Amino acid sequence: GIFSMIFRSLEKSTSQVRREAAQSQAILSQLRGGFMLLDKDYCVLRSNKATASVFPRVAEGCSVFDVIRDPNVDIQPEDLETLTNNLNSDGVEAQIKIAGRYFFVRSKTIPTTENHIVFLRENTAEVELNRLKDTTLAMVSHELRTPLTAIRGNAELAMSAPHTAVSNAARILLNTQRLLAMVENIL
Repeated sequence: GIFSMIFRSLEKSTSQVRREAAQSQAILSQLRGGFMLLDKDYCVLRSNKATASVFPRVAEGCSVFDVIRDPNVDIQPEDLETLTNNLNSDGVEAQIKIAGRYFFVRSKTIPTTENHIVFLRENTAEVELNRLKDTTLAMVSHELRTPLTAIRGNAELAMSAPHTAVSNAARILLNTQRLLAMVENIL
């Protein structure tokens, strides 16, 4: 009768919820970055291995503030403050450094539950690439300016003192060749 119909409906719903939970868990476990799902009181409901590699004390039921303030986590006070502030900000992305690795962190409130999800995405390679790019540009800029300054100085000297024009022209040629070789090496 009615009870068996309710029971079948309940079994079907339970089965569907279990499938959706397994699907969600499979998706979340495959995230390359870290995540923590927090309840409205900022206690950890769920996290993944990527998060545990950064915050070893992360566990269900722990306060996220205890997790991030773990004395064994190598994080500078200003990065800890940024992270703490980010947990209280909705959708704001910030960059922090933990144990020599750089991360973007973003916290988002889930409106229907008031839970929070915190994402950690490592961007150490991007930061290092930008640092190398800046260093390379500074070095190239310096190396290009040096011969150009010498060329300009020798050209001005040749213009103002014609009797030194031949030796200044030789220096100009030498610096021009050096500059061309540098540009060819870069390209």
